Amino acid sequence: MESEASGASLRTGTTRPSSSNRTRLVNSLDMSLPGSPAVGQRRKRQHWTRDMNTSLINAYFEATEGETNRRKYAAKLEELWSERYPDKQFAGKQLIAQIKNIKTRKLLAPDEIDMLKANFTRRSTNTTAETIRRSLHRRSITPQQDVENEQNIEEPQTTQHELDETHKEITTLFQQISQNWNGVNMEARPKISKLTQNIDTKETIQAINKAMKSVFDNSTNFADLCHIVYCAALIANTILKTRKETPTQENHKQQKPPWEERLEKKISNMRKEIGVLHTFLNNPNPSKKVEKKLQTYTKKLKLKNKLTQYKESLRTHAENLKQKIAALGNRIRRYHKKHNDTEKTIFSHTIKGSSLGI
Repeated sequence: MESEASGASLRTGTTRPSSSNRTRLVNSLDMSLPGSPAVGQRRKRQHWTRDMNTSLINAYFEATEGETNRRKYAAKLEELWSERYPDKQFAGKQLIAQIKNIKTRKLLAPDEIDMLKANFTRRSTNTTAETIRRSLHRRSITPQQDVENEQNIEEPQTTQHELDETHKEITTLFQQISQNWNGVNMEARPKISKLTQNIDTKETIQAINKAMKSVFDNSTNFADLCHIVYCAALIANTILKTRKETPTQENHKQQKPPWEERLEKKISNMRKEIGVLHTFLNNPNPSKKVEKKLQTYTKKLKLKNKLTQYKESLRTHAENLKQKIAALGNRIRRYHKKHNDTEKTIFSHTIKGSSLGI
């Protein structure tokens, strides 16, 4: 020993650790089990890459079903993480702590996390809708056949079980859609596309009404009822794969006023009627198609082919239609002229005001 070799004496109240104690300490660290705290302290700190954080957030949304069920999800989160990274094993508590770290320190932008959540909700919504669609289709194509007594007993049980599963899936789909639009004003929500009336549409609406009967009954106020009806309509559109037709702002600006569209439609119908009348009057042998259309027009005018002045009455009616078309056309032209003059006046006032510094 150095102290003994130097001849220095030990201080009062101090002891020199024996070599056997040091040996036992080293051996205890070397022979520790893999799960012991000693090894955990010596483990290197994990460097989390961006891809790992993204995968962890996706696994978190999958384990919590889009943050709708956050009860006892640590085990499921750990299982999902092990599937993605088998070589990087972490306990559920460690993964939850990393998720909190991602959100607190903004290792991923909040908008990016919201986008990941929206993508998961969309995928899960489409999957649920596809399951419902197949279930309803399977029920609709099941033939009604005469079976034996045993089969008659078992078939209603199977059908009822499938019906209950369909109702559960519709309720789950409603919860997902309701979470997306909860708190959004009706004016800010996109318009719902019109459904095509057929057998599939009828069966889908009936299944939604039965599954959501309790939800409708438990609505507290009118706003809540409107939200439920809107989500139910979105469920029907999602199951039936209805296309969303959202007009752009440019198309909205170019849209004509309703009264002008009605006048143009009226003018178009009058021109068609004039064409039929002109073909009948100038053709000695008109086709049956022309005669059939002419019969529709003369029925409204209460004209009969037996009258002596039948063709003259048709000519007079054609002239009246031409005058009506000219009057309606002048009305539309006056509107556009006045509208253009107003825009020119506003533009000229704006230019004068800017030049004078007003």
